[in-house]
Amino acid sequence: MRTIKFRGKCEYINGWAYGFLVKDSDDGSTWIFPHDDTHASAGGDWYATREPGISVVKPETIGQFTGLKDKNGKDIYEGDIMLLESFGQCVVWYDKDRCKFDLRIRLIDGGYIDKLWSLLTDKYEVIGNIYDNPELLKKDLK
Repeated sequence: MRTIKFRGKCEYINGWAYGFLVKDSDDGSTWIFPHDDTHASAGGDWYATREPGISVVKPETIGQFTGLKDKNGKDIYEGDIMLLESFGQCVVWYDKDRCKFDLRIRLIDGGYIDKLWSLLTDKYEVIGNIYDNPELLKKDLK
């Protein structure tokens, strides 16, 4: 069974939160709720208590865990920039039309092509993400 978890860049502190994704219906804020037993049993109004470990995150940075790890054992999320041994860089994204994670490969002219490859994780390495390392998208990493 695949672990379902998300990450998002924290709104008020510098860093990332990992865990369950929750949207507050009252104010529209988005929260990451840690993936552990103590928080999972917190109850109905956990978000209102501002418990330690629960983070408001920037919605545009939210990415889901693909269920896969790279060749170094690092979790792979939507928005990660990966380096392929024989090709160069690509970005992990979720294709809503096909209901699957995929790779978006950067072309020489700056455009992208979406490849329908399975993630052969022993050939890929997470080298950053599109939020913390946008400069990687401008470099020729091949």
